[in-house]
Amino acid sequence: MPITFNSNNRKVLDALRDLIIDEFPGTPVVFEDPERLRPKFSQFFNIIPGESVVLERYAGSSLREYEAFIRFYLRKPRLDNFKTNLFDYMSNIGERLTKLILNNNKYEDTRDSFSENLDGFGELPDPFVTVRTYRWHHGRIESIDYNPSRSDREDKRDLQIFEATFLCNVQENT
Repeated sequence: MPITFNSNNRKVLDALRDLIIDEFPGTPVVFEDPERLRPKFSQFFNIIPGESVVLERYAGSSLREYEAFIRFYLRKPRLDNFKTNLFDYMSNIGERLTKLILNNNKYEDTRDSFSENLDGFGELPDPFVTVRTYRWHHGRIESIDYNPSRSDREDKRDLQIFEATFLCNVQENT
Protein backbone atom coordinates (compact mmCIF):
# COMPACT_ATOMS: atom_id res chain seq x y z
CA MET A 1 0.00 0.00 0.00
CA PRO A 2 1.48 3.39 -0.95
CA ILE A 3 2.16 5.93 1.78
CA THR A 4 0.38 9.26 2.10
CA PHE A 5 2.95 11.99 1.73
CA ASN A 6 2.71 15.70 2.56
CA SER A 7 5.62 18.00 1.82
CA ASN A 8 5.44 20.02 5.03
CA ASN A 9 8.85 21.55 4.40
CA ARG A 10 7.64 23.03 1.10
CA LYS A 11 4.42 24.24 2.73
CA VAL A 12 6.44 26.04 5.42
CA LEU A 13 8.70 27.67 2.82
CA ASP A 14 5.76 28.73 0.63
CA ALA A 15 3.93 30.24 3.62
CA LEU A 16 7.13 32.06 4.64
CA ARG A 17 7.45 33.43 1.10
CA ASP A 18 3.81 34.60 1.15
CA LEU A 19 4.35 36.43 4.45
CA ILE A 20 7.44 38.22 3.14
CA ILE A 21 5.76 39.16 -0.15
CA ASP A 22 2.78 40.63 1.73
CA GLU A 23 5.01 42.64 4.09
CA PHE A 24 7.54 43.81 1.48
CA PRO A 25 5.50 44.36 -1.71
CA GLY A 26 7.63 44.81 -4.81
CA THR A 27 10.63 43.04 -3.27
CA PRO A 28 11.14 39.69 -5.02
CA VAL A 29 11.53 36.45 -3.05
CA VAL A 30 13.53 33.66 -4.68
CA PHE A 31 14.64 30.12 -3.81
CA GLU A 32 18.21 29.85 -5.10
CA ASP A 33 21.40 28.13 -4.03
CA PRO A 34 23.90 30.86 -3.01
CA GLU A 35 26.58 29.03 -5.04
CA ARG A 36 24.55 29.59 -8.24
CA LEU A 37 23.05 32.96 -7.35
CA ARG A 38 22.97 35.70 -9.94
CA PRO A 39 21.61 38.92 -8.41
CA LYS A 40 18.94 40.09 -10.87
CA PHE A 41 17.36 42.76 -8.68
CA SER A 42 18.64 45.74 -6.70
CA GLN A 43 17.17 44.18 -3.54
CA PHE A 44 15.55 40.81 -2.89
CA PHE A 45 15.08 37.97 -0.42
CA ASN A 46 16.43 34.45 -0.90
CA ILE A 47 14.98 31.57 1.14
CA ILE A 48 17.32 28.63 1.63
CA PRO A 49 15.99 25.44 3.27
CA GLY A 50 17.89 24.25 6.33
CA GLU A 51 17.61 21.26 8.63
CA SER A 52 14.52 19.36 9.63
CA VAL A 53 14.66 17.71 13.05
CA VAL A 54 12.14 15.43 14.76
CA LEU A 55 11.68 16.84 18.27
CA GLU A 56 9.18 14.27 19.57
CA ARG A 57 7.31 11.24 18.30
CA TYR A 58 3.77 10.43 19.34
CA ALA A 59 1.34 7.66 18.43
CA GLY A 60 0.11 8.75 15.01
CA SER A 61 2.08 12.01 14.77
CA SER A 62 5.37 13.76 15.37
CA LEU A 63 6.60 17.23 16.25
CA ARG A 64 9.22 18.46 13.81
CA GLU A 65 11.32 21.64 13.76
CA TYR A 66 12.06 23.19 10.38
CA GLU A 67 14.87 25.63 9.68
CA ALA A 68 15.25 28.10 6.81
CA PHE A 69 17.76 30.82 6.12
CA ILE A 70 16.37 34.10 4.84
CA ARG A 71 19.00 36.17 3.08
CA PHE A 72 18.33 39.76 2.15
CA TYR A 73 20.44 41.25 -0.64
CA LEU A 74 20.93 44.93 -1.37
CA ARG A 75 23.10 46.11 -4.22
CA LYS A 76 24.56 49.50 -3.28
CA PRO A 77 28.05 50.97 -3.49
CA ARG A 78 30.08 50.53 -0.34
CA LEU A 79 31.28 54.10 0.01
CA ASP A 80 32.48 55.43 3.36
CA ASN A 81 29.82 58.12 3.66
CA PHE A 82 27.03 55.55 3.08
CA LYS A 83 28.09 52.97 5.69
CA THR A 84 25.87 54.27 8.48
CA ASN A 85 22.82 54.69 6.25
CA LEU A 86 23.30 51.25 4.68
CA PHE A 87 23.55 49.57 8.07
CA ASP A 88 20.47 51.47 9.30
CA TYR A 89 18.56 50.35 6.21
CA MET A 90 19.70 46.72 6.54
CA SER A 91 18.99 46.60 10.28
CA ASN A 92 15.54 48.16 9.76
CA ILE A 93 14.70 45.42 7.24
CA GLY A 94 16.05 42.79 9.66
CA GLU A 95 14.02 44.13 12.59
CA ARG A 96 10.91 44.40 10.43
CA LEU A 97 11.36 40.77 9.36
CA THR A 98 11.79 39.72 13.00
CA LYS A 99 8.61 41.55 14.00
CA LEU A 100 6.72 40.04 11.04
CA ILE A 101 7.56 36.52 12.17
CA LEU A 102 6.87 37.39 15.83
CA ASN A 103 3.39 38.60 14.83
CA ASN A 104 2.85 35.39 12.82
CA ASN A 105 4.49 32.88 15.17
CA LYS A 106 1.44 30.64 14.62
CA TYR A 107 0.64 30.67 10.92
CA GLU A 108 -2.52 29.49 9.24
CA ASP A 109 -3.54 30.18 5.66
CA THR A 110 -6.30 32.75 5.62
CA ARG A 111 -7.63 31.68 2.24
CA ASP A 112 -11.08 30.13 2.39
CA SER A 113 -10.59 26.48 1.53
CA PHE A 114 -14.02 25.74 0.07
CA SER A 115 -15.54 29.17 -0.68
CA GLU A 116 -15.66 28.48 -4.43
CA ASN A 117 -18.47 25.97 -3.74
CA LEU A 118 -20.93 28.75 -2.85
CA ASP A 119 -22.25 29.74 -6.26
CA GLY A 120 -26.01 29.12 -6.13
CA PHE A 121 -28.65 31.64 -5.14
CA GLY A 122 -30.22 30.94 -1.76
CA GLU A 123 -27.73 28.23 -0.70
CA LEU A 124 -26.96 27.86 2.94
CA PRO A 125 -23.39 28.77 3.87
CA ASP A 126 -21.00 25.86 3.74
CA PRO A 127 -19.61 25.09 7.22
CA PHE A 128 -16.18 24.43 5.70
CA VAL A 129 -15.77 28.02 4.45
CA THR A 130 -14.10 29.03 7.70
CA VAL A 131 -11.62 26.13 7.67
CA ARG A 132 -8.04 27.38 7.89
CA THR A 133 -4.95 25.41 6.97
CA TYR A 134 -2.33 25.05 9.71
CA ARG A 135 1.27 25.63 8.62
CA TRP A 136 3.35 26.07 11.80
CA HIS A 137 3.53 27.22 15.39
CA HIS A 138 6.37 28.68 17.50
CA GLY A 139 7.81 30.43 14.43
CA ARG A 140 10.70 32.75 15.21
CA ILE A 141 13.78 34.47 13.89
CA GLU A 142 16.48 32.85 15.98
CA SER A 143 19.33 35.13 14.87
CA ILE A 144 20.40 37.69 12.28
CA ASP A 145 23.95 37.81 10.93
CA TYR A 146 24.77 41.12 9.25
CA ASN A 147 28.11 39.78 7.99
CA PRO A 148 27.40 36.20 6.85
CA SER A 149 29.85 34.01 4.97
CA ARG A 150 29.54 34.50 1.23
CA SER A 151 29.73 32.20 -1.74
CA ASP A 152 32.01 33.18 -4.64
CA ARG A 153 29.01 34.55 -6.52
CA GLU A 154 27.98 36.68 -3.53
CA ASP A 155 31.47 38.09 -2.96
CA LYS A 156 30.84 41.44 -4.64
CA ARG A 157 31.97 44.77 -3.26
CA ASP A 158 28.62 46.50 -3.82
CA LEU A 159 26.43 43.67 -2.48
CA GLN A 160 25.17 43.99 1.11
CA ILE A 161 23.76 40.83 2.72
CA PHE A 162 22.19 39.78 5.97
CA GLU A 163 21.05 36.29 6.91
CA ALA A 164 18.20 35.54 9.31
CA THR A 165 17.73 32.06 10.75
CA PHE A 166 14.05 31.11 10.82
CA LEU A 167 12.82 28.19 12.95
CA CYS A 168 9.31 26.82 13.41
CA ASN A 169 7.59 23.72 14.75
CA VAL A 170 5.08 21.64 12.78
CA GLN A 171 2.79 18.99 14.23
CA GLU A 172 2.65 16.27 11.56
CA ASN A 173 0.15 13.42 11.44
CA THR A 174 1.49 10.09 10.26
